[in-house]
Amino acid sequence: MARHDYSPHEALGLLMQKLRERDEDLATEIQAAIDAGKDVEETEPTGRARKKTRSYRRAVRITDEEALRVATNALRAHFIEQPLFVESAADDFRSAAIDTQGGHAPRRPNGQGQAKPATGVDVEKILEIETQIETQISPADRTTLRLERASPEALAKQRENLDLLYDLIDFR
Repeated sequence: MARHDYSPHEALGLLMQKLRERDEDLATEIQAAIDAGKDVEETEPTGRARKKTRSYRRAVRITDEEALRVATNALRAHFIEQPLFVESAADDFRSAAIDTQGGHAPRRPNGQGQAKPATGVDVEKILEIETQIETQISPADRTTLRLERASPEALAKQRENLDLLYDLIDFR
């Protein structure tokens, strides 16, 4: 007996429709990942001497169930893994000191360095990523992207949502 009263094709169509309604850019990225297909290795005989074979890789279309797995993996990366990376980076930078003097402290004549006070340790840093590369001529929509911590409650809710989605698209 079927576990759901809908097919993987219908589930994929509904998932992509809901994504497009909420976030067109995310839907476009996930559609591109699905459209990339999967790599397979194939072999074929070459020439008249059928002893030699030629191996090559090519991309093939994926099934609707595989497309659902690709989509859910991309959603997990977007909503859970990336915020965890931001959290880790913010923790690492929090313990880093900031050099406010622009270089090394001057040395004393006896070879002993002058101790600089560590500033910025245990201070939350602002993390930004430059989105416009140096060689890019046309201006970007946004030149920087600020990385902000996600709340533990928000991450827990996203995990709960993805677990529910996994149950809805499990066709085994």
